[in-house]
Amino acid sequence: LPQAVEIALFCIFSVSATFIVIAAVTPFFLLAAVPILAVYYYVQVFFKKTALDLKRLDQQARGPVYSFFSETLSGLTSIRAFSKQDEFATLMEQRLDNSTRALYAQKMAERWLSLRLEVLGNSVIFASALSGVFAASVYPGLIGLSLTYSFRATGLMTFMVRQVTEAQTQMTASEQILSYVNNVQTEASVSDETAAAVARVHGPRAKGTSKAQGRVDETMATNE
Repeated sequence: LPQAVEIALFCIFSVSATFIVIAAVTPFFLLAAVPILAVYYYVQVFFKKTALDLKRLDQQARGPVYSFFSETLSGLTSIRAFSKQDEFATLMEQRLDNSTRALYAQKMAERWLSLRLEVLGNSVIFASALSGVFAASVYPGLIGLSLTYSFRATGLMTFMVRQVTEAQTQMTASEQILSYVNNVQTEASVSDETAAAVARVHGPRAKGTSKAQGRVDETMATNE
């Protein structure tokens, strides 16, 4: 999470500096930058909601896979003894399929985002080039610098949206922990219940054992 936040902040400052350079060279770029940034923000917000839900589904689907795999390894001897290998393999495949569905949906959402960000990035390049045409009095070398930064901004803005969303989706791990703490009921204390059950089932035997232990103690005391 700290690394994702650091990269996201780096992308935000880099994109801001890039837009400042392009606007300083060709001020007409600001006319197109405002709606482009508005669309970028809308796409990022729309994708963030979907990505957070898909990340939660992915984490919820991974839990049964890990727990079932651990339980299978612990009871591997019993599974082989009762010839239940095929049944447990089928159960494991079902859990893997559920986990893969969530991961596949997450990757499809990322492809959806990538397509729209590439289109918006090309819009930035087009707006920068068009504003350079109207700024005829500007030195050609500065217009070339503006175009160079516009190409750089395309990749940075795409990476920025992904990293900001990734930093937010990483927080779902904390949400998962809070969900386990607040929503999952803890098991009742079995110490008293176990003691009562042992007393009911092994009561006579326990009494006989205590009497025998008492006779052993008396014998040892007499020998001493």
